[in-house]
Amino acid sequence: MADIPLTELAPKDVRGLQAELLAPNRTGRALSVKTVKNAINGTLRAFWREAIADELVTRDIFAGLQWPAWDHPEPEPFSSDEMRRILGCFQARRFGFPPLPALLVPPTYVSASKDASRAAHRQAPARTVAVLRAIEPLHVAPDTPVFTSTAGGPIEPKSFSEH
Repeated sequence: MADIPLTELAPKDVRGLQAELLAPNRTGRALSVKTVKNAINGTLRAFWREAIADELVTRDIFAGLQWPAWDHPEPEPFSSDEMRRILGCFQARRFGFPPLPALLVPPTYVSASKDASRAAHRQAPARTVAVLRAIEPLHVAPDTPVFTSTAGGPIEPKSFSEH
């Protein structure tokens, strides 16, 4: 397909790509139907939608494309021996991030919550609390947002979904 201009692509070309991807490769193994379907129905369709939106093409090259049934693989649970070895690995090793440089680790933590009976007791580094206190408005109520929108109201989490 790489040598065919976009305007000349036809459904037969997509069916040819599908057949080529589903055929066994030189090692004798074939890609799964799911993998090929993801490549063609996901990546290639997205590319084609953009080409249509940019008015580079007008035809539907996916017309008549059919898929063979996908055989869902059976679950392969771990054996008892494998589970013991995996659990032993997690018990013997410590996972996490390397320690932060001394400049980034705050020396003490203070409670940012005035209500100690809350179920989720949050703590913030002393430096963070100092910065927040410096920008704290003159009149603060329990429902006053710490970080505000440009209009002065609370930040709406949905506003970040586009980014």
